[in-house]
Amino acid sequence: MDILGITIWREARGEGFEGMRAVHHVIANRAFSGRPLWPKDREEVCLQPFQFSCWNPMDPQRKLYPKSDDPSYRGAVGTVLLPGEDPTGGATSYYDVSIPAPSWATPENFTCQIGRLRFHKV
Repeated sequence: MDILGITIWREARGEGFEGMRAVHHVIANRAFSGRPLWPKDREEVCLQPFQFSCWNPMDPQRKLYPKSDDPSYRGAVGTVLLPGEDPTGGATSYYDVSIPAPSWATPENFTCQIGRLRFHKV
């Protein structure tokens, strides 16, 4: 199973390629941060409990899997193969504006907004 591609697809498929690319960079920023808080492997970062809601036990997205010919899924995989420059400014967290801002989301650590996703360097 492609944990990285599925995570990006589940988390940001409605945000287009730029949103999916930004989520990939958050995952990579965590993995490569050197902080003991996060694993060094991107897939392990994705599967950390309660870090990416699409893997939470009660999240309805956990049951969703893309078809191999889904253009959004191909875009998610494309962000892994060709990530390009980090559009998030080094963000390590994000949230969707449809929910209240988490306590860690402060004006001081805000880096950008892409679509409905607000990115923070926590």
